[in-house]
Amino acid sequence: MPAGLPDTYLALRDRCDVVKLVGTAHAAADVLPVLELLASATTPVIAMAMGAAGTCTRILAPAFPHTLLTYGAVAAASRTAPGQITIDEMTDWYALDAVDPATRVYLHVTSSDRSEADILDTQARAPRGAELHVSLRTTPDDAPALAARVAQTVPGLTVQVAP
Repeated sequence: MPAGLPDTYLALRDRCDVVKLVGTAHAAADVLPVLELLASATTPVIAMAMGAAGTCTRILAPAFPHTLLTYGAVAAASRTAPGQITIDEMTDWYALDAVDPATRVYLHVTSSDRSEADILDTQARAPRGAELHVSLRTTPDDAPALAARVAQTVPGLTVQVAP
């Protein structure tokens, strides 16, 4: 991730109509600057972290008030960046077409495939557009500390450590 992502946004926001900032998340904690930027933006912004660790930023983006858009691939075979999901996954799994800043957001810090599957199941049962359940995968040892850091960085999110 680029250093000082929120500071870069501040330096650019008065010079353009939309600020787009992207980096690559190599670890789950690398999404924190993107989430901080999305939460603090006061002008139109596009921000995301590429890579498998950054997928959650693409899904969470529409829940922030100044996010202009997020990116999805037309089909799995046409993905243009690591961590990108398809438009069908965005709409069918996460109902992103119905998500907005009024949506209640739950970020589940996980450490297993089973937990991620449980979160998708929870999302499938959630009222469309009213709740958004997203996973952020890390190691079991790092999960509690990462959850605390995310909650501190983005107070509006409900952050939970998934078993």
